Amino acid sequence: TISGWYHAREQRDGAAARASSLGQLRVVEQRSFKSFDGDDDEDDVDRALSSDDVSALGAWVAPAYLDPEAWPRLRDHFANDSAARLVDFCRDEIASEISKSEMAGPHDTWRVVGPPHKRRYGVPRGDSDLGRALAKIEHGASSAAFRRLLARITGVRPVARDSTIRRFRPGRDYTVAVSGDPVPVIDATFCFLGGSDDEAWASGEVGGFETYIEAED
Repeated sequence: TISGWYHAREQRDGAAARASSLGQLRVVEQRSFKSFDGDDDEDDVDRALSSDDVSALGAWVAPAYLDPEAWPRLRDHFANDSAARLVDFCRDEIASEISKSEMAGPHDTWRVVGPPHKRRYGVPRGDSDLGRALAKIEHGASSAAFRRLLARITGVRPVARDSTIRRFRPGRDYTVAVSGDPVPVIDATFCFLGGSDDEAWASGEVGGFETYIEAED
């Protein structure tokens, strides 16, 4: 069998265009944004984090990213490239817990979501060691302390959040490029591996990537 997405050479109008796979990819999905937990201040991106923020973030964020001297360099990089790859952002013990949980399994508590012309990956359906480990990251990233850190790293003050825990199975799961959000957003993606083969990763034959495409007028 042959599978894939096929598009007409010429644009179609009306219901046929809306029903086509390309038309559906261009539909902007509505997202439900929430306030950061415990957030009620305006904040100043140049102000130092409070001792309470540093203590809360220090439980899962690597010390290097809590160093105020590192923030100006990261802000400049983000301003120039509109993106920044923060290697080893989480503490080693946190990342190790997630990696071991992924390798140990079982993974029958994950539900596969679609639709397949846009995405395919697993989301938590029940209790599991991996789900609990990832939920700790989601909880930390939903806090006002993390919002304040993110503002200092990017120079932009986030005002709301929307989060999803996803599990991608090697060779089976994916997301497809779709129309972007109607409002400006910062995508903060935490990536964890179930195991690492340095030689395989260096070859470029395994793994995935996330990229952004300039929208058509």
